[in-house]
Parts: sequence; structure tokens; C-alpha cells
Amino acid sequence: MNQKFRFIADLATASPEDILLSNQIKYSLIAKQLDEHYKLRGELSSSWQRFLTKPEFVLIIDENDDHKYKIRSETDRIELVKLNDKEIAENVLILLNLAFREGAKSIMNILKVL
Repeated sequence: MNQKFRFIADLATASPEDILLSNQIKYSLIAKQLDEHYKLRGELSSSWQRFLTKPEFVLIIDENDDHKYKIRSETDRIELVKLNDKEIAENVLILLNLAFREGAKSIMNILKVL
């Protein structure tokens, strides 16, 4: 109860302009933090949407190599698989991209909850 009286007494000693100015400063700080939060959330959401729509793994055909079908990661440019059969290479590519997308979707669902 004493804290309430002290708070009221502090407000009574301050001028109304000071009280209004301090409230405006607090509001502007909160609005700035919210803007930064929504901006970061939008950037995160757009990067995840790119991950979901753009394939992570691509098929490269190299005619000069013994293993002419290669599967490469787009983000780090590492060749994961070298194969001789085109049909097997395409199936592995589809499975890798599906697994990557489902993993990205589950991570995005976890982040939405947070």
C-alpha cells in the first residue's frame, strides 16, 4: 500500500507534461520493438517459404564422368550421390527433396508455436 502512495505522490510532484512525455517515450519504444519483431518474423517466414518452394537438391548430368548422374545440394554445393542410372537418380532426387521439405515444414511449425 505504501508503494501505491509513493507512486501517486511521485506522479503528483511531476508535471503533466513530463508524465505525458514519459508515456509517449515508452509507447515509441514498444512500437519500435514490435516493428523489429514483425520485420524479423517476416524475413524468417520468407526464407522458409523459399526453402519450401525451391528444390534443395538438383540433378547434374556429366557426360564425361563414369557416374554421369550427380545429385548436388544447392546451399552448400556438395555432391551427395554419383549414380549411373537416370531413373534411380531421379527417384533419389525426389526423395531427398521431399525429406528436406518435410523437415523444413516441421521446423516452421515448431517456430510458429514459439
